[in-house]
Amino acid sequence: AEALHLADAAPDEVSQQISLAVSQFPESGSEAVALGLVSGPMLWESSGLADEARGRVAAISAEIGDLDTTARMLDRLSEPMTQWLYLTDRDLPVAALDALRETAWRLLPAEDAAYVTGQFARMIVADGRTFDQRTWALRTARELAADPDALQARSGAVATAVAVVAFEQQDVAVGRAALEALAWLALDRHDAALLVRAGYMMRASLS
Repeated sequence: AEALHLADAAPDEVSQQISLAVSQFPESGSEAVALGLVSGPMLWESSGLADEARGRVAAISAEIGDLDTTARMLDRLSEPMTQWLYLTDRDLPVAALDALRETAWRLLPAEDAAYVTGQFARMIVADGRTFDQRTWALRTARELAADPDALQARSGAVATAVAVVAFEQQDVAVGRAALEALAWLALDRHDAALLVRAGYMMRASLS
């Protein structure tokens, strides 16, 4: 399925191959699907192979617009963050980004959803993607900036992502608001490194 997608095959053709692959996933999580030289039998669920397979299916499905399959695969992850972060590096259309943002907030704890959403936005501006994608990233950054709990999530990682996106997209007010939240978080936690980061980014924004 991934080879067909990379070769620009029609979405329906790719989707058919995805359905075939998913139909061959083991029904039992305890089924051995590989044999490690040291570890011995590798079980479908506990080895991480199930999550990796579902994550790859979710990514390809999102890129071709099969968002139902994407959501279904993400809903079955046992260790979700690795695969969610893998998705943030994919070049996804805005419709898929909207659906993934909604799915993240539905499936993940609030702190993790905020972090994943921020990383989607940050990767978009870092890669210099399309105008529509960058507009989505800024809109997402503004939404996160309006949520004080989100800005404190992951020890300031969300606030940092919001600031990066906002300054890159020329929204100085949102960028500075995110850095102020980061500075207050640093003071509250007596975290010198975090405070230095906030100060450095604020100084860079003024230059």
